[in-house]
Amino acid sequence: MLLRLITLEKALVKVFFAYLKSSEGRKEFQDMEKKLRRPKPDEWLAIKCLQLLLGPFAVASSELGGQTSPMAPLVLPALSGIRKHLERTDLFDAHVGEAGDEGYVHEIEIMMNEYRKAMLAMYTKRFRALEESELKWVSFLDTRVAKRMSHRSPTDTPSACKEVVKAMVDLARDNLPSEDCQTSTPIPVQTDQQVRLSMYDHTFGPDEVLAHPTKLEEDCSKVFGGCYNSEKCHKSICMVACQHLQLS
Repeated sequence: MLLRLITLEKALVKVFFAYLKSSEGRKEFQDMEKKLRRPKPDEWLAIKCLQLLLGPFAVASSELGGQTSPMAPLVLPALSGIRKHLERTDLFDAHVGEAGDEGYVHEIEIMMNEYRKAMLAMYTKRFRALEESELKWVSFLDTRVAKRMSHRSPTDTPSACKEVVKAMVDLARDNLPSEDCQTSTPIPVQTDQQVRLSMYDHTFGPDEVLAHPTKLEEDCSKVFGGCYNSEKCHKSICMVACQHLQLS
């Protein structure tokens, strides 16, 4: 509605309100003449700043609301975009500069920045923790946003990749036979020295514990490493997961 009003600004000022002052206009809008008032310059500035402030909310609402079931990977990029928008201290500079040095300009700018800060505070309270949830890596699984991952910084990408691999491993582990049971190998007979070392390890702990990745972890890391934002990577990951889930 605000955008429509801004689009029709010239038509409203030069045509409609001029017509409203004519005899034909008074006759046609005789019951509404006192209620229809030409917006003042400070009100036009406030309308334009408010429309700019609320713009990303309209986009997010349209994109997420247009789906029968909004998908989780789209939520975080939308929220991240809103936060970055509200954090801009120069958000209204263009409209303020266009308005000139009129006395009302500074007052409107202060008022709109107060609105921006209030909305940012409410956003932080409600959604900031969500940006650090598992949704930060879930978006990797949707090729529409995985190409850019605009809600993540470059330094966050490696950790998000590890979270993807970890989630895949956790998901597949319950559906896989134990690797210890996949092959039948004879148990070697331990020597006396080996028995002693085993007892020492059991009592005092081994000198060094090496974590050996499973085959699933190796496959996922091999496929996922170095191709964070490509559609090919997305398909490869799905294929590896399906293979280990025995669905393909």
